[in-house]
Amino acid sequence: MLIPYSILIAIAGFTLLAGSICIHQARRLSCQRQILFALNMELAAAFQCLHAQNTPPPSGSPADVNTEPGSVTPVESGAGPYSHVAALTRRGLDVDAIAEILDVSPNIAKQMVALSEVARKRRKN
Repeated sequence: MLIPYSILIAIAGFTLLAGSICIHQARRLSCQRQILFALNMELAAAFQCLHAQNTPPPSGSPADVNTEPGSVTPVESGAGPYSHVAALTRRGLDVDAIAEILDVSPNIAKQMVALSEVARKRRKN
């Protein structure tokens, strides 16, 4: 018994559709993995900055004299508070993609992009 051509065409079309969906999802997953890797690298750098901030200053330095035991002195980190947003914009992601990744509204993502730009300009000065 032969299978009618319409059924073969339908099976081939379904297979083609399923394959193209799998390829699209694989590409999207690869992009998300690259972003995750970059964010993990920035997180590691931030932890290194925090670890450096927690090390006690050498004895006899001015930092010993001017600080109280419970006070925290702000230290300018190289990464900045919006470095993750700046990293995403450097990779060419638009505001909607950043909002989806960070799970915030597009308006908040737009503000975060603007603040990251301001922080970048401030660090240059």
